[in-house]
Amino acid sequence: TDVESDLIGTGVGTLSVPANTFKAGDSFVAKMGGAISTAGGSEFIRIRVEALNGVTITLADSSLQSLPVLSNESFTLELDFTIRNIGATGTAEIVTVGIMTFQKSSSGTMEGFEFRTVENTNFDTTKDLTLDITATWGSASPSNSIQSQYFTLFKTY
Repeated sequence: TDVESDLIGTGVGTLSVPANTFKAGDSFVAKMGGAISTAGGSEFIRIRVEALNGVTITLADSSLQSLPVLSNESFTLELDFTIRNIGATGTAEIVTVGIMTFQKSSSGTMEGFEFRTVENTNFDTTKDLTLDITATWGSASPSNSIQSQYFTLFKTY
């Protein structure tokens, strides 16, 4: 589909952070992996990392990224987050860096893209926040698919 779709399914634990819990300097790493296929030709995907609190706050956006022909290949997505400032909107700040890689079995090479964002406009640590990661294809095709098969999130110290 070319509609934004969640990549995180149900599992053990929570992706929610209660209001006023973050501290400046808190850092987190998220890792996701699974399978990806493209219809062929020039396919595009967009990865978005979001915080939800009744509204959607974009923490990072890869924009549309060109993909090669992939047939049930492995992908990994690694995200690093650091809270720079805490507070309400306009004061709170988070930096997010993402790297998505995928294996091309036909050539044995790894390819991918990176993206990063400093969000200091809508981020608000005084409200409950829930992490979400989504994918949107540039065009709808039954041959375009991405499936996360594992996801971990942990705080680094």
